[in-house]
Amino acid sequence: MNDTITAISTPIGSGGIGIVRISGSDALKIADSIFKGKKVPSNMPSHTITYGNIIDKDNNIIDEVLLTVMRAPKTYTVEDIVEINCHGGLLMVRQILELLLKSGARLANSGEFTMRAFLNGRIDLAQAEAVSDIINASTIKSGKIAEDQLNGRLSLEIKGLREELVNIISYIEAYLDFPEEDFSDDVINIKSKLQDISNKLTFLLDTYKTGRFFREGLSIAITGRPNVGKSSLLNALLKRDRAIVTELPGTTRDTLEEMLNINGIPVRLIDTAGIRESSNIIEKEGVRRSLETIKDADIVIVLFDGNMSLTFEDKEMLNIASDKTLNVINKSDLLRNIEDIPQAICISAKTGEGLKELKEAIMTKVSLNQCSPNGIIITNIRHKNAIEQALDSILRAINLMPEHPFEFVALEIRDSMGHLAEIIGEITTDEILINIFSKFCIGK
Repeated sequence: MNDTITAISTPIGSGGIGIVRISGSDALKIADSIFKGKKVPSNMPSHTITYGNIIDKDNNIIDEVLLTVMRAPKTYTVEDIVEINCHGGLLMVRQILELLLKSGARLANSGEFTMRAFLNGRIDLAQAEAVSDIINASTIKSGKIAEDQLNGRLSLEIKGLREELVNIISYIEAYLDFPEEDFSDDVINIKSKLQDISNKLTFLLDTYKTGRFFREGLSIAITGRPNVGKSSLLNALLKRDRAIVTELPGTTRDTLEEMLNINGIPVRLIDTAGIRESSNIIEKEGVRRSLETIKDADIVIVLFDGNMSLTFEDKEMLNIASDKTLNVINKSDLLRNIEDIPQAICISAKTGEGLKELKEAIMTKVSLNQCSPNGIIITNIRHKNAIEQALDSILRAINLMPEHPFEFVALEIRDSMGHLAEIIGEITTDEILINIFSKFCIGK
């Protein structure tokens, strides 16, 4: 935390502008040593920008830049920050970064800027994780959920629940410290208040399935015997020719993945090799991978040829049916076969008929709970686990009443408060922090 850190904050590659960021107590001093313009960075007011050149130790011009000064504490990291806007591309940003490293800055670790924002109290841990979610969001809706978390909606809910538990603990401790006083009305209400908190935590947990899909995406495997139109369906959903389509069975030998946006949810479409018995070693491997994909997918579209009678392979595919499978009959424009295929959706990958209904069936299949009554959606597995543990402690506390001493009830309530504190980082460990921030990009 005492080091002054630097990193490239824009993606590496060709572009009009690149940004190199410096944060720490020596940020302004280091900027003075490499910048030449009408203004000296260390003399500039906070949140102002100036034009000049980055120079090396021999006064050679590296690049013309715009330099921004932001003084502590009103910065992202709550430290002095300097941002250098230079020409984009690989060369200039790398040269400026190397110059900063030679001038006394240290290369930032993954997520270290955001970690400093958390450690310096500008944001809590749930908000810090939302920064990464915003960067990685692939749909407007998933970005909005992450933005709500960054703005503190989840944190406020968790803090509110903890305050409710603090009030309950206060009642219990008063009862234990002053047994001669009459706390009967408060004691009677404790169980009801704990049940109310239990309901709120349950509502939050119920949103995780929806939240996980918005954050991580929904995986959909398209499967079936060879030549039923799996690749054609992939192309039709994507509205472009991504997969090779031929009349020859077995064209697809490996899984093929593409991203799609359905109702704001990022969807990973996986075209699989046709499942059938084969002596070809490559095709056999493709079938094995298809079966693995089917097992791991959130939804499995089992595709059938509506222009042909069911084959042995088709009937085998019907046997894999589960609560995550959707039976789909392709070639509805040539439809002659609808036998023995339960709850099938008829489509035509060629004409696009039925694709809207298929998308609606997908959304129905995942049974999305849009949000809890207060509009919050849990997206993070760490938050889910902490809420589950907090809920378990509350349920144990409820079950202890009234037969067991209130000391035991208080212990369970404190345990629940601790798990909730982990979400916003009031209680945490170095191991947890390293694990969280290691997933960030280096310049954030």
